[in-house]
Formats: sequence, structure tokens, C-alpha cells
Amino acid sequence: MEPGFLNKKRVKAADSEQPSVPESAAKSETSTDSRSENADTSADASADSPRLTSKAIAFGRNYFHCVGGTTPTLRKETKFSPTTVQYEWDNPPWSKAAREAAGDPKETTTAVSSSVRPRHKLISLRSGRQQQQQEQQQQQQQQQHKLKNSPSFRGKQQSSSSSSDDDDDAFIEQAVATAQSTIFLTKAGTVYQTGTLHGRVYKHPTHITIPLPIPCVELAAGRHFCLGRMQGGIAVCSWGAGHFGQLGIGATSSEDHHQPITFSARPILMERLLPGSIGSVVVQIAAGDWHGMALTESGMVWAWGSNRSQQCGRKHKSSSSADETPTLVVPAPVPLDVDIEQIAAGRSHSLALTKATKQVYSWGSSIHGQCGNAVRRSPQAPRIIEGMRDLNIAKIAAGGNHSLAL
Repeated sequence: MEPGFLNKKRVKAADSEQPSVPESAAKSETSTDSRSENADTSADASADSPRLTSKAIAFGRNYFHCVGGTTPTLRKETKFSPTTVQYEWDNPPWSKAAREAAGDPKETTTAVSSSVRPRHKLISLRSGRQQQQQEQQQQQQQQQHKLKNSPSFRGKQQSSSSSSDDDDDAFIEQAVATAQSTIFLTKAGTVYQTGTLHGRVYKHPTHITIPLPIPCVELAAGRHFCLGRMQGGIAVCSWGAGHFGQLGIGATSSEDHHQPITFSARPILMERLLPGSIGSVVVQIAAGDWHGMALTESGMVWAWGSNRSQQCGRKHKSSSSADETPTLVVPAPVPLDVDIEQIAAGRSHSLALTKATKQVYSWGSSIHGQCGNAVRRSPQAPRIIEGMRDLNIAKIAAGGNHSLAL
């Protein structure tokens, strides 16, 4: 049986008039049927847009089903390198066989069976969990109704409906990874997830239903949580673990105190990041280990989640409990006096690239020098990286304990 996901066959250029493709990119392109050839032709129509693919390769240890594949296709072992295993999905939701069998590509999902339940009884059997989920569903319905009635949504809905195409669900546009799971985003804005997310097991790519009638256009993944930005930046959703407030959603227990939602298997709308609340749409999202970030069109940065090392850019508030972890349950603006055009989130630190001067600001943990300043101290408030003042930076990235600038 021919696999519907992986093939070693390379894609050749159709003619000399097509734009040149880097050698590394050409090696990764594959083709198994006419659908892939049509996809390559449509992708070449725009030289600036990245190539889309209907295939993906996962390699490494399939612990906690984090890559979801069950069929190893390649084993390579040498004296100086560890074993590398590539996995394939027999019939992923976006494959041709699965789409034809389901009839409707958007309904092609792999549901989690009742036998695949989280083993942690404190999560799966807690009596208050069902009530909390019902309350979340009610909130989502109210939020969806509120979003539908907003003027900004009406305009985005008309533009998205005119350009919608069922075939777009067959092509992967982005893939991100948490500590134990992988999340895929298709061109149609559909989200699929495989692996283990805070005790919830997805053995195969499973459709994640977003409770909004607009497609997702960007994903960001933290250690055990995910973020999704909707089309036009008019909404941001979060799901996964939320013990440190990284979901950006809290249940209000008093006028000035919020309790974080500890876990949500379904995406929840972050009301604080709606355009009506922050005055602008969101153009980029980023996720660290336990904190999240959002950049607005107006150049403002919002952060939430764990703030133990001031990775959210806010000073710690005094608390009566010494053991309480500093958190921002709902998004709060980062105190920056310049407009930002790009953000990046590391394990416990954050970066921002200014719009006008192309300078880099950093804040959070700097014990390994990841904030780019000579003094290794933690935490650090937002400040410009002095060593790069004379450089014109184009892109930034943040790793676990290091940072990059291009």
C-alpha cells in the first residue's frame, strides 16, 4: 500500500521560467500524485510566498506519541550519531485517502476514543472538572456571539468566505511543537494535534475545534500549551496547561484577583486580546515555556503567564504568600516606550525588535547571558541591548537559554 504521507521522490522544476528554489528546499519537496503537482504549480505563482506541502516528516523518539506516527520508515545508526527514526502517518486527516474516504475534508478528523483517557485521576475524574468545562462552553458561546456581532468580524467573514477552498485543508502551512506534542496548521486554517498535552493523549493527528467561525492563521507552542491567532488578528485562542496563567484566561473570584484555569483541552477565546479591549488587532503571537506574548498592529506588546523572572516585563507585586509564584493571569502591556514590529519568547526571557530603529530589547532571566547584556542577573526589566546599538537587526529568535539576531 502506497503511503499517503511520505515519499522519497523529489520534485523537479516544470520549466526554466519558474523562480529558482534553494537546494535545501528542493531536496525536501516530494510528489506522489497530481494533487501535489497542482499544489507546487499554485505555490510557484507567488515568488514571495513560502511553498506549502501536504507532507511532513517527524523524526526522533516517539515518546508520549509526540510525533504521532506509528510506522518507522528509516533507521540510521553510526558510531558518532544517535539513532534517527523517521515516522509516517498511514492516513493523516489531510491525506488524499483519508479525504476521499470522509467525503468532506473539513470533517476528516481522528477522534480520541474513550479508551484513550488521561491516566491522571486528579485531571480526568475530578468532580469539579465537568462543571468547569460546562462553564467554559457557556463562556465560549457568549464570546462567539459577541464576536459575530462586532463590525470587524463581519468584514473579515466576507473576505474569508469569498476565498475559501476545501482543497486548502490538504496542505500544511505551519507546524509547531510543545514538549510532548505536535500541532499542524493547514492552509484552510484547520488545526490538527498529535501527542500528549498535559495528560490528554492524541495517538494520531486529531482535529482541534476552535469555537470561532474564522480560520486560524498562526500557531505558537509553549512547553505544555498552545496559542492560535485568528484571521485578521481579531481574536487569539489558547488551550493546554494553565497553572502559571499561560492561557491568559482566569476565573474572576473577586474584583481584583483572578484564578488561572489549570487546563483546557479545547481552545478558549482570550477576551483581553480582543480589538475592543486593546485598541488594535494582533499581528503576531509567541510562546515561551510558561508565558505567552502578543504583538498588536499599533506596536504594543502584551504578555501573560509566569513572571517569576520578569519574562512578562512586569515587576513582581508584593504578596502575602511567599510560596506564591508571580503570575499574570490575564494579558498586560509590557512597559516599552517604543513601537515594536517583532517579538520572540524564550524559556524565561523575551525579546522585541523596534519598528523604527531596528534595535533589540530584552527582559527576563539573564543568568546565562540570554538577554545580551554584560551583567548576568535575574530578573531583568525591559532594556535595550547595548552591544547591538550600531547594528540594523532584521529578525530575532529566542531559545531556551540563548538568543539570536539576524
